Amino acid sequence: KSGDRRIKQQAKTTKHPQVQDFIRDTIVTRWNMGLPITNDELRRLVVAKSKTQNNWEAWTEIYAKGTSISRKKLSVFLHRAIQKIGYSVRKSTVSQKIPDDWRRLSELGSKRIRKAFSEANVDVVLAADETFIRFHETRGFVIGPKGEKRIGTAAQIDDKAGCTVLPTMDMTTSRLLAPMVIFTGVFGATLMKKWQSYSDSLVMFTKNHWMTAETFILYVGWLMDHFKGKRIGLIIDYAPSHCNAEMDKWIEKLNEEHAVSGTKIFIEWIDKGLTSVYQPGDIAINKPLKDRIRESYHQHISAIAHGNFQAGQKIKISRETLLGFIEKAFASINQEQKRSKSIYKSFRMCGLNPWDDKLEHFTAHLDSLEQNKLYATLLKNQEALQL
Repeated sequence: KSGDRRIKQQAKTTKHPQVQDFIRDTIVTRWNMGLPITNDELRRLVVAKSKTQNNWEAWTEIYAKGTSISRKKLSVFLHRAIQKIGYSVRKSTVSQKIPDDWRRLSELGSKRIRKAFSEANVDVVLAADETFIRFHETRGFVIGPKGEKRIGTAAQIDDKAGCTVLPTMDMTTSRLLAPMVIFTGVFGATLMKKWQSYSDSLVMFTKNHWMTAETFILYVGWLMDHFKGKRIGLIIDYAPSHCNAEMDKWIEKLNEEHAVSGTKIFIEWIDKGLTSVYQPGDIAINKPLKDRIRESYHQHISAIAHGNFQAGQKIKISRETLLGFIEKAFASINQEQKRSKSIYKSFRMCGLNPWDDKLEHFTAHLDSLEQNKLYATLLKNQEALQL
């Protein structure tokens, strides 16, 4: 019977529940972060995960053997797992919806933040905005000789997933603080302890190089140590990993622990879907930061190519090298701030200066926006930087 066939088909999709759970959690988490995962990236993550899970042996035997047959079976398995949770492979547009009344909500949101910081009598106003960086450039098109039938790269890419970078903008000084960088690794394990004493950047590790509740708490503690004795206002995007009741309790606890020194932090959020309207990171930092990091990467690859590089040789980008690209970009932006003060101006443009009542720059900024431009900006800033 047709009903029996449906029951059998449904039964098939419930096999290997641990794998199904991993796929669901990965897809949903990435979507909620505003960084939708690609089908190819999901496939690589699942196969990599299977190598570390003893209870996935039966699944690995069928789907992760590396043969053409197992790859076809894996594609079918992933397709069914994606459908089962109500997702599908879609052309990339934007994962957030900009509200129709974005202007009114932006005005209300900026007013809420200014009021909260003014009432808290903050000494410092900061804004932080996550961005994602891949270790290597994804080449869809390359330059090659006319008539050549085989176009591709002979170099082997030692491809790590990448890292999360959290630039923190200080409005008063119009500077970036030292970068927070999250690489792939085990939180709290050997690598993280090794980097604990490193002071030029705040380096952490999580299993997917994503910001988690634990890394966010450490970041807030780091800010409080940096601005000891100050009342700190922090503006950050709304995200499930650091916007919940449990996190509020942790912030309360941190404030209590720092009460003796007079240090206190107040956190406010940019409303969902409005990062392209009044998030200073999007306005002033994302593009110049990515441009500078990409420039360092290209210079590095060029230097390799002009050395003793042989076709087929593996190109490696170490954590230390990528961190160097990031720190160089931060230093370059800070040097440029002496002249432009664009970081300070971006807070003013976004209506987030608690000591500015006139708001003419914010009004002019909102007047200059229209929905197509907002979507274009949102899409640009959601994309990971492909070096």
